[in-house]
Amino acid sequence: MLGIDVGTSHARVAAFIDGVATPIPLPGTDGSGLPSVIAVNSAGEFLVGAAALAEAARAPRRAATGLKRLLGLRARSPNLRWLSPQLPFPVATDRQGDAGVELDGHLIA
Repeated sequence: MLGIDVGTSHARVAAFIDGVATPIPLPGTDGSGLPSVIAVNSAGEFLVGAAALAEAARAPRRAATGLKRLLGLRARSPNLRWLSPQLPFPVATDRQGDAGVELDGHLIA
């Protein structure tokens, strides 16, 4: 069995191995989990984790954190209307009407 914790600040993975919950180290992390950040760099490439965190420091408008808050929200939901002004990134709507983000002209949903 595999467990994935999509946290507000970090994502972590663990598996049951021989009946024991065992954390699975993610490549490029120090064991504390993968930073829950997505970014688009100046070349239009998508970045996640530590690379996205570094890009966020250089260009905050091309990065988003705390995306867990948008999971399952429809773009027209009252919850999103309340949450949207508090977010440090622009909220967008995908073709299905779900909430996403727009980073440097790229829709991420």
